[in-house]
Amino acid sequence: MADSKPIEMASIDEGDFLKTVNEDIRQADQALIAHGASYGAMAKGDKAVVTIKVAMKLDNPERGIYKLVASSTLTLPGRPPSETLATLEQNKETGELFIGVAASGSRVDSPRQATLATKDGVGLDPKTGQPSENLTLKFGTGG
Repeated sequence: MADSKPIEMASIDEGDFLKTVNEDIRQADQALIAHGASYGAMAKGDKAVVTIKVAMKLDNPERGIYKLVASSTLTLPGRPPSETLATLEQNKETGELFIGVAASGSRVDSPRQATLATKDGVGLDPKTGQPSENLTLKFGTGG
């Protein structure tokens, strides 16, 4: 019988499993940094998780053979939940009730409150409330 040693993470799959785990940890690190940069305070408490499982299975009791099943699973955070407002509205033609949002989409303030631009700075047509790339907002000094 060849020389043997006790099982360690570094010896599973001749070291390839440990390399995979380390790659997953680096990927989790970078993904969580990018997630925080994208969502700021909304991402507070979000996490990236690397789950490592090593199962040892008795494969052949008569011969003393065991199987090692090792896996690494990376779970990245998704988009944080957001909370926006909608109002109860009624279709003027049919009378049907519906939950409505501003023409530009839902946002944190009341859909009934006038808005000059989307959160990305695209101007809203004052007649339709729809975003329009052709609109520019000009702010004067009042003089």
